Amino acid sequence: MSRAASFLYRILFLALSSILGGVNPVSGQILKILPLGDSITQANVDHYGYRYRLWVKLVDSGVTFDFIGSGNMNLWGNPPWPPIKGKSFDSDHEGHWGWEANEILDGRVGEGNLASWLQDYTPDIVLMHLGTNDALHEDSTESTVQELEQIIQVLQADNPAVTILMAILIPSTDPQAWRIPAINAEVPAIARRMQTPTSRIIVVDQWTGFDTSTNLYDQWHPNDSGEEKMAQKWFEALLAVAPLAIELQFEPDLETLSWQATIGAEFYSVYKIDPLSLLDTDGDGLPDAGLGDCITASDPDTSDTTFVDQIPLPAPNSAVFYLVAPVTSFGEISLGTTGFGLRRQPSTACP
Repeated sequence: MSRAASFLYRILFLALSSILGGVNPVSGQILKILPLGDSITQANVDHYGYRYRLWVKLVDSGVTFDFIGSGNMNLWGNPPWPPIKGKSFDSDHEGHWGWEANEILDGRVGEGNLASWLQDYTPDIVLMHLGTNDALHEDSTESTVQELEQIIQVLQADNPAVTILMAILIPSTDPQAWRIPAINAEVPAIARRMQTPTSRIIVVDQWTGFDTSTNLYDQWHPNDSGEEKMAQKWFEALLAVAPLAIELQFEPDLETLSWQATIGAEFYSVYKIDPLSLLDTDGDGLPDAGLGDCITASDPDTSDTTFVDQIPLPAPNSAVFYLVAPVTSFGEISLGTTGFGLRRQPSTACP
């Protein structure tokens, strides 16, 4: 590959990276994950909480991560969380029982607020489930939306590259719960407005599939099965947080790709992309022509993280783009999640 083609390739790499954005959840990198919310995030002494169940999934997947937050207690004390693989539960969080979104921003006397908490840590990924108390306390949807956007701004000011997994809230049987769908309806639009070229906001649908007759222990809070459903939704979203960073070695008539293992991958698919497919003429932030065709699938072994493309470029000064996609245990190819919170499927799937 000529120097000109190599330079063009790197320009294209940056272009597609700006479209797909996000952090790279690879093994060996300590991901700082902030669970941010209210009592649904905090849980009480009688319940493990979704945080523990998500922690188990991440530990089992072998990812190196750190839950962060100013608190480490459930309400009224901590339950006896069982250790996993010789590890004790990392109980740090930013769940605040009964708090509304404006209180996360402004705080309560003696308890701090988001800006002050962020002086002690900086998250790579935020799990954000906020707005339930605002709905139940009859705050307007408009004010809640404004406060949620302000929370995002505070997080982005602290880390311009933060990835925010923003929940569509779980349902409730509270008489005032009819306001929750109104907030949920605004979440995708919030994600579109507040994403930046470096900070992606991914919508995580915690509402769908959550059954208030079987997944709550009272009118508001998830029971064991509800916590498990929430943890699974967060986990699946984390699987698709980012495309993989790829390194290339240029040799005559071939390119050698290598990448790092990612969360939950059983094997990987490699896509070879025509640079023209990166064009975004409709302005929706997505490549018009999709992400090209899959040219190979690695062996079902996460240690297999290299691929050699022996098909030469069609012209001396031409360029191509490669994308590596992890294939998870769910049988799906997770090409990353766009700023719109939608998974992008390949035009031709690997076998």
